Amino acid sequence: SPVKNWSAISDCHVQNGDTLNVYLGKRGEAHNERTTDIGHFGLHLGKPGSDYLSGAEEGTTLAAMDLLRDLGGQPDALFQSFPCAEVLSVQQREALMHHLDQQYRGEADLKLDLTTDGLAVLIGESAVASLTCYFATDFNEIRLRRCEAHGQCINFHTDVSNRTMQVALNGDDAYKGGKLVYVTATGFVCPGRPAGSITIHDNNILHGVSTLESGVRYALFFLKSS
Repeated sequence: SPVKNWSAISDCHVQNGDTLNVYLGKRGEAHNERTTDIGHFGLHLGKPGSDYLSGAEEGTTLAAMDLLRDLGGQPDALFQSFPCAEVLSVQQREALMHHLDQQYRGEADLKLDLTTDGLAVLIGESAVASLTCYFATDFNEIRLRRCEAHGQCINFHTDVSNRTMQVALNGDDAYKGGKLVYVTATGFVCPGRPAGSITIHDNNILHGVSTLESGVRYALFFLKSS
């Protein structure tokens, strides 16, 4: 079993001659299945749809249908977009971005887990309650993200978590590229993401993020796993 919370290696009943498998993960980064839920910024060269995400290829309905065939995802899957949600005030969004900036140590893509109480300390219990109402079901994880992985994208994927809500802490006018892209039967759809806007989707919809060219992209996530 993995070594996680013990104070000493002896607490794990390790004996002479045993083999230890050690995972050294980068601070703030997701690992294994968790990576799939909010995506992994990388070059993703040669992966299906990477030419579209990098801007090298035009997004056609035929190309979208090819991706759905190759990668899965339901053509009739839906997402919700609330460009004028205004659940978080400017001051609350700035508090979350400031928290991320305080934890920043040069990571291209910093991810931080929060508890419900921890989030309430930063933005207040009333705001947490309002976000919970938007999510419309219980959740398992809260995550903050600060990304400046310039020249990289998130490849097209479906999530492991059953439901994902993303709150844009800064608007898509604060950075270049980094567009959230859904793949549907009608083609590629990029919802506008002004500061404070909310998008919600389930794990049956194919999506990715276009190449982030410049600037810093901040977001808050609520996740529900099975």
